[in-house]
Amino acid sequence: MTRPTANQRPVYISPDWMRCTQGMAFALRPPDSLLSPAALTSNNLWERTASVTLHAQAGNFAHVERLLEIIQGADDWHLRDCAVRIFALAAPSSILGELTKVYDHADYDTRIEAYTATRLTGDLSLAVALARHRSKAPRSERDRVMDNVSDILEAETDDLELVESNLDDAAYVRHVEEKVAELRTRYGDAQFFLNGEPLGAAKVAETIARLCAEEEPELRGGRIANLFGILEGMTGASYVGCLDDDCEPVMPKISAVLNKLRQSGGLEKLEPGNRYFFGHRRP
Repeated sequence: MTRPTANQRPVYISPDWMRCTQGMAFALRPPDSLLSPAALTSNNLWERTASVTLHAQAGNFAHVERLLEIIQGADDWHLRDCAVRIFALAAPSSILGELTKVYDHADYDTRIEAYTATRLTGDLSLAVALARHRSKAPRSERDRVMDNVSDILEAETDDLELVESNLDDAAYVRHVEEKVAELRTRYGDAQFFLNGEPLGAAKVAETIARLCAEEEPELRGGRIANLFGILEGMTGASYVGCLDDDCEPVMPKISAVLNKLRQSGGLEKLEPGNRYFFGHRRP
């Protein structure tokens, strides 16, 4: 295999890597050399990102912090987006708060990716941090901020007060802090929340199946893709083929992936409310 130069994307990484059709699945098997120490400091930032990802997938989270330098310094917007999502899914609790620095990134798309990635963390402290960021965010970004805070803290209803809130910034933060305090009192040490409750892999799979069974599931492709991103992060199960190029669900493939996960018994092994990456409990 020819070694990529500069920041050329290697052939084993798809142009759709970390997108709704591809997820974290590689286009080709990555070279074994990516698990070497040299790959973690490669001049090619795509190669370095892939190396960190493979280490984390094997349960070694010691190198995830290296993604922060890539997020702040890479010229390639797709590479930055991939690094943001992998960091959100794989970062140990000790450094997860570093995601807040990306809220102030100079690039609009990278900021939006960081807001969205907050949902992938399921972390209550980051929900508060994102709520606090609302006062600094450009007006055009405030809705994105509130959407993602709501996704972590509010149950699915027709009346999402954190999305439609007219509270001023200080009152909004206080309200979010109150909700977080209520969840912590109710659920104790749970670390991963979505829609106001501790989330487990079995619940994610159940929600995907429910959305697919509703009328016009093609209108829910974006939500299904987000849930598959969380499920893949937790279990390592690839969802390639589950969504088409328009991000619409492909029912037979989705059924096959979910059935395989259920039959493997792997969903029940992951305790609700805890953070996992490819089946490994994150520190």
